[in-house]
Amino acid sequence: MSGALKQPVVKEVLPKQLLWGPEQEGNASLESMGRALSALGLCSASAQPGEAGGKYAVRHYTIEACGIAFGPLGFESLLRFCRGLDAELQSVQTGSPIVLTTPKENYKARMNAAVLLGCFLVLKHDLSVSDVAAKLGNEGDQKYPCAWCQTHSPKDDVLTVADCWHGAQIARHLGWVDPQVVEDDDLTNAMCKSYVSMSSMFDAAWMIPGSLMVSADPTTVTCDPNPATCKLLVPPGTEGDGHATRENCIDLSALHDLDDAETASIADSIHYLEDPETASIAD
Repeated sequence: MSGALKQPVVKEVLPKQLLWGPEQEGNASLESMGRALSALGLCSASAQPGEAGGKYAVRHYTIEACGIAFGPLGFESLLRFCRGLDAELQSVQTGSPIVLTTPKENYKARMNAAVLLGCFLVLKHDLSVSDVAAKLGNEGDQKYPCAWCQTHSPKDDVLTVADCWHGAQIARHLGWVDPQVVEDDDLTNAMCKSYVSMSSMFDAAWMIPGSLMVSADPTTVTCDPNPATCKLLVPPGTEGDGHATRENCIDLSALHDLDDAETASIADSIHYLEDPETASIAD
C-alpha cells in the first residue's frame, strides 16, 4: 500500500442516498445513519455459476498460484456490484440512505470495495476521478501488490485504486462500456455471461469490444484440465495442413479485419491515452 489508510469514518458519497463506511461492518451505530449493506456482498447477490462473486480469482489458475495478490476483482464482479448498488439505491427511502460497509480491520476488502465504488460513481454518475477522490479521500492512493508475487515488496507495487477508476472513466468516455448496463438486469446478465464464457473457454477478453481482443498463450490454454477450456489449437484433422477450412473452424464470425473507421477509432484511443492534453478529462 502507499501510505497508511486513514482511520475509517463514514462519509457521504451521494447526498441523502449513499454513505461510505469502510471497516464498519457490524457496527451497531450505523443503524442511526441508514441501512448497512456489505459492499462485496453486492458482487455475489445475483452472481451466476462460474462467476467469482466478491472474491479475487484468476481463471485457469489456483488461488495459490496467484501468490499474495488479492485484487482488484474481476470485470463480472464489478458489473454485479454496479447493477446491485443501482437497484438498491432505487429503493432508498427518505431519511434512510445506504451505508456501504466492509469487514473490520480488513484493508484488502476495503481496497477492493473502494475500486468498485469509485468505478460505479464514474460509470453511473459520470464523476471524474478527481471528484471520486474528493469523496473517498486517500482510498485511491493505495497500491496493490503485483500479481503472482509470493512475497511482498512494496517498492514494486504499481497499480493503485485510482488507476482502476481511471480505467473505468476511459472506458466510459470512449464507449467501451455502456453506462446503461448498470441500469438493466438483462444487459448485466448478458455481459457477465459473455465475459465469463470467453475467459473460461479461451482465456481471452475484449479490450475494445468488437475491435481489439487480448488472450493468453494458446498452448497453456489448451493444456488446462478444466473441461470448459478449449482443447485444440486447430480443428481436429487439420493439424498438419498448415491451415483450417471455414467448414472446420470454430465460428469466430464476430472477428473480422478492421475497416478504416475501426482502425481510426483505435488510433484515437491510443492518442487519448498518450496525449497530456487529455489529462483534464482523465482526471
